[in-house]
Amino acid sequence: MLVGVDAGPRPEQIGAARPVECEWVSIGDPAGTWTCVQGLTVQGRAPEGEVLWTREFPEPPLSASVWDGTFAVWYRGSSVFLVDAADGRTLQEAPLDPFTFPQWVVASPDHSELIVGRGPAWRLLDLRSKTMAHLEQCRPGVVGLSPLWLEGRPALLCGDAQLAVGRRGSIKRHTLEGEHVGRSAARIAAWGPDAFIVTTDFGEVSVIDRATGTLQARLQAGEHPMTGIATDFDRGVVAIRGDRGDLTLWRPGEDRSVALPTRARTMRFAAAGELVLIGDRRERWRLPSGPQVYRMPAVAGLSRVEVSPDGSTAVGLRGDGSLSVWTMDAGSVREVAVVPETVLKDGTYSADGDRFGVVTAALDTGVLWFGPDWSGPARAGIGGYRRAAALADGTLVALDYSPLGPRRFDADGVAETLPWPGAFWDLAVSPSRRRFVVVGEQGDVRRVIAAELTDGGIVKRAEVVMVEPRAVAIDDDGGFFATVPGGVRAFAPDGAEGIVLHAPMELPTSAAVSPSGTLVAAGDLAGGIWIWNRQTGALLAEVRGHAARVSGLAFRSDSELVSGSWDATMHRWSLRSLRRPVAALRADLGPWALSVQDALSAAR
Repeated sequence: MLVGVDAGPRPEQIGAARPVECEWVSIGDPAGTWTCVQGLTVQGRAPEGEVLWTREFPEPPLSASVWDGTFAVWYRGSSVFLVDAADGRTLQEAPLDPFTFPQWVVASPDHSELIVGRGPAWRLLDLRSKTMAHLEQCRPGVVGLSPLWLEGRPALLCGDAQLAVGRRGSIKRHTLEGEHVGRSAARIAAWGPDAFIVTTDFGEVSVIDRATGTLQARLQAGEHPMTGIATDFDRGVVAIRGDRGDLTLWRPGEDRSVALPTRARTMRFAAAGELVLIGDRRERWRLPSGPQVYRMPAVAGLSRVEVSPDGSTAVGLRGDGSLSVWTMDAGSVREVAVVPETVLKDGTYSADGDRFGVVTAALDTGVLWFGPDWSGPARAGIGGYRRAAALADGTLVALDYSPLGPRRFDADGVAETLPWPGAFWDLAVSPSRRRFVVVGEQGDVRRVIAAELTDGGIVKRAEVVMVEPRAVAIDDDGGFFATVPGGVRAFAPDGAEGIVLHAPMELPTSAAVSPSGTLVAAGDLAGGIWIWNRQTGALLAEVRGHAARVSGLAFRSDSELVSGSWDATMHRWSLRSLRRPVAALRADLGPWALSVQDALSAAR
């Protein structure tokens, strides 16, 4: 079981630790190059410690910073040196004013400007003109704590819990939530496009929404200052360093973490899945691969999820008669009341994405259509339905509670019953909305039917009799899938049975196939989600993020999956790191739920 999403990462040390004798160290690029400062000497070193070049400076460098493997920065009281990280050549020297004693040197994305300074004194150094200006983001009397660049603009975390972004005359301030952020924030780093990681002198680590400043997640990593942050956003892991050199790994959103049994002065995520640490020793740790999760809480259990055709929005239909509209990249959520105290059974976007249809358990609601601004709804038809899907021609296929079979509605709401009698309970449509699949029973016979929308109407392409089919999915080529206890059975467009996707899952409740047809996902009654490679049948991952039945799955793209659950949460899973078979993932991870004491004991 890949349990990484609901506990914490357990890393594996790579090779032996190597001694390091440096006053200052700075890890460079993703390849792992680094610098060593000792007295007047600065050395560039390869990942394994081999000396690449040596430079002597007339005064002791105060520190060193490296970025992108291209430039390195060393600074002392009067100058900033830009040095080629490959051979040590000076690329540029820029003067500092005599009152600048920088603790920080942070380069802009295009390496044309530097934020330099500390505490109450911050400067913006233009490397092109070699001019320096005061950086006055914080309010008078408020010190700056930690700098960064946001979308090409300088930003400074201030001691009054404000993040000041911009330049003189156009500074925008964001107030950040958190018990200790205001009076003791220590460091800040970007966490993907929508959030920040902020540490405090009280040992807290917080995830804060970039747009609203609200607190999203929090970890108590210790009782002393947390003074370093490194992030691997693709794997959803943050490394936090305390002022004593202690190291903690955390997946934001979880209340568990793992302490590394080592100490470090600096750290960086280097090659994919690898954390490099340098203190008295240089160490490399391999981190687990696995999906990353973003959570969107709701106020009631979710019965279904649907993703818009353009992938921008996910809709969660709830058991209290309302729905949540999640604009995923912006991170905003809108609540829409539909039918109070009535279970919303399913929803479907129209083929053009301009409307969203909802079906409920009530026998008198029919299909409720909402417009682009979620106005309405307009009612179409009568009766209660359990599933519905819009097709490419503007018609709608719906499953009601009768044994008469699926029904198809035209644009005017006029219905016809498709000639497949039986009581059907699940329905899925392909990304192009030209194919769909239903599962149900007629008498004691359970069957799965795949159909295609043609110029001549709906044509049945395959019918398969099965034992205990539950949920279904279909791709644009007509290949379809049905969950059964223990996995998923795959079928060719003509109904010929293909590969069986095995997993020790509990009663399956939902299924989905990615837009390209390469990934298949299924959810179960216990809250687990299973992801396979459709061509090879390899189980890529099992993720545990939900605490109850997974009631809906929908791929946003081949690299993102959205899930909804009866536990009243909707999750967005990043699948970019799924590149290895589950056996390797198991070996890397092991159980996450380690206490700090257990981790330290295991290392002795």
